[in-house]
Amino acid sequence: KVIEAITIAMLVDKGLIALEAPVAQYWPEFGQKGKEDITIKDFLSHRSGSSTTFEVEPDVHALQSLEKRDQLLASQKFLYPRGTVAYRAWGSALYLDAVCRRVDPLKRTLAKFIQDELFHKLGEDFFCPSIDDTPRSRVSSLHDPSVPTLLLGMMPQVFIPGVYSKVLPNAHPLRLNSSLAPLFKAIILKQKHPNGFSYFDQPTIPDVDKGSASFNNHSSFLSYENMSGNSISNARAIGKALDAFMNGQVVRNETFSSIMAALPLAYDQILGFHFAYTAGGFAISPHAFITNEDAQCYGWFGIGGSVLQHCIVGNHKFTLSYVMNGMSPLLLPDRGVKLLDKMIAVLKKRQINT
Repeated sequence: KVIEAITIAMLVDKGLIALEAPVAQYWPEFGQKGKEDITIKDFLSHRSGSSTTFEVEPDVHALQSLEKRDQLLASQKFLYPRGTVAYRAWGSALYLDAVCRRVDPLKRTLAKFIQDELFHKLGEDFFCPSIDDTPRSRVSSLHDPSVPTLLLGMMPQVFIPGVYSKVLPNAHPLRLNSSLAPLFKAIILKQKHPNGFSYFDQPTIPDVDKGSASFNNHSSFLSYENMSGNSISNARAIGKALDAFMNGQVVRNETFSSIMAALPLAYDQILGFHFAYTAGGFAISPHAFITNEDAQCYGWFGIGGSVLQHCIVGNHKFTLSYVMNGMSPLLLPDRGVKLLDKMIAVLKKRQINT
């Protein structure tokens, strides 16, 4: 999500698009079924209403063909009204990729654009599937938590929380906090909202119901480009990209300020928490996943424990990029946040001492 936002910022900086412009200005076919006024900014800031769902689950062959995919996406009626805060997951990149290919003079995809315009200049790798075009020996496989860990460590906390709260100490790596347990339960049971439907029961991209390892290692998910969902890189590369962006080395100050403009705190219909997002979709801490109040952090995180954050602690600032291939059983980015907290504590102490 962070790299997607940086890519859009670069397109804005080159004068190819405007944040406040309707998507249909660049992609006229998109402007149907109530989507006429949805802007680039709406997509980035989790306010477009799309939320990675479809009216009918798409055939993977339609996603593999750019022409067919664009036709499919343009024809969709979005789940929520424009302006509803609902986590965009990997869906926004599919739509904004269509915009990028229409405005870039070289007709590049989002991933190809950022690869050429930023990562190659940093001396780093960043690319998207299809996996057939990727040197397989350079790509790590993901590993899911064990079945006993999930069955014995996680499920009881979701369905009989009173018992496990007395067994697992607060610092235990499998301990769910009071906010995460209801989210897990809603996902597992596909619980309905008060308005009568369940987001977690809506059609989405193929194979998403598989475990993380199967989904990311072997499924059709790796057969088409979806920048905010299946990009392939490493912690050093994405950390350098965010650090360069946050330190004014990628876009002009005017563009940077427009992407980083803070939006009001609002309840996210998908995640079930209140978030303050920037116009570019960066979450601003403190929030449900990063609760440390000694720093202001901007960035995002991933299921399994990964973290990409730029933090300000008094007069100090740092960028932390943590990526793993062993998936944590928690939705909370637990391991990355522990590293983040350690860094903040070190800089806070240094701030006090100076």
